This record gives sequence, structure tokens and C-alpha cells, in this order.
Amino acid sequence: MRLGKLVLLGAFSSLLVGCGATAGNTASNGQMIGVTLDEYHVRLEATSIPAGSVTFEVKNTGSEKHEFVILRTSDAPAALPTDPATNKVQEEATGIEHVDEIDGVAAGGLQDLTVKLTPGTYLIVCNYPGHVHAGMVATLTVT
Repeated sequence: MRLGKLVLLGAFSSLLVGCGATAGNTASNGQMIGVTLDEYHVRLEATSIPAGSVTFEVKNTGSEKHEFVILRTSDAPAALPTDPATNKVQEEATGIEHVDEIDGVAAGGLQDLTVKLTPGTYLIVCNYPGHVHAGMVATLTVT
């Protein structure tokens, strides 16, 4: 009886390990997009992707910390509402959906973020004060 439980536990553990994704890999049905942040740009390896799971591999090649924020909106970057007190885009304003973010990527740092995106237009921004309007924005179309 005890040996049977151990064999069953071992088989179950192997099954769990086999189903998991390892660091740096995406799910078999997902896609990966490289993103480069620096002063003051957001560069995407792809600007149009199919809907579904996507892992953003975000590298900060700049000399200061930057944010990686995904906003779903049809607004043009110049039309994004900005809070005059903070000089940051209002991420929860009418017509803007905050999807997800990495709060800060250190200079020289690399972080991944996996999200499920539905069809629409997304803006990828660094929402530190003044960074969006200095040029840290890129458009991603999801079909």
C-alpha cells in the first residue's frame, strides 16, 4: 500500500513538472515580444500581433529606471489625459483601460510580463512623470 502511494506520488510529481513552463519560456500557444526601454523610447520587436497570450521580455538599456505599462485605448499618445500635478498619464481615465504593468525596470535590468490580450489598440508606455510626452510610448495592434 505504501509503495503504491509513493509510485502514484512520483508519477503525479513528474506530470506537474512536465506541465510547467520554465523561466524565460512562454506557453506553447503564446508568443514573445522583445521590448527595449531607454531615454526616452519604447521599442517593440513587433507592432502587430494576433490575440492571445503574449510574454513581453522587457530590457532597460537606459541609464535610469523605467516603467512598462500596457494601456488599451484608441486615444493617440498626444491625446492621453495627463494629471497636471504629477505630469503622468491618467491610467484610469475614460477611454483607457490599464491592462498590466511592471512597476519599474532598473537600468540594465530584464523582466518578463505575460498577459492575455484581446483584439484592439494598446499603448505601451513608461508612465514616470513626463516620460510619455518625452517619447516613451509605442503602439501595439492586436488582431
